[in-house]
Amino acid sequence: MQPVILDTDVASLSHKDRLPDPLATRLIGRRPIITFITLGELAKWAEIRHWGTRSRQALADWISGLVVLPGNDAVAVSWGRLSAAATLRGRPRPVNEMWVAACCLTYDLPLATLNLKARAAHPRRRLARALRGYAAPARLACRGPGWLNRTT
Repeated sequence: MQPVILDTDVASLSHKDRLPDPLATRLIGRRPIITFITLGELAKWAEIRHWGTRSRQALADWISGLVVLPGNDAVAVSWGRLSAAATLRGRPRPVNEMWVAACCLTYDLPLATLNLKARAAHPRRRLARALRGYAAPARLACRGPGWLNRTT
């Protein structure tokens, strides 16, 4: 199965089995992946909304079936370049969106999002241009032992 990164909104809807039909159809046969930032945002939502034990366990069970992409030096450098490029264009983007974009580029994976404004603001070629000259060692690191078997 081809992997695809779910942004936080898509991950949340997927967890709740509420994905819009067109997106759900496009994700058939794809392996959903989330980033470390989406994991953090989901945990934050559980805290802010005072989720009970059952809801927290349901989320943990759902996450246990996913790969969670880690942050690392390559992702951090990608984030820095993307954020700087957006700021220099006079169009700074939300910090967490930029982290997810940096993961997509560093790991060379597509993004499933419902945020059409973010997609329009960050076409892949513009993001790739911002990262030109930077290696992506994380692409190799993600293939290491245990990466696909993350359970918590």
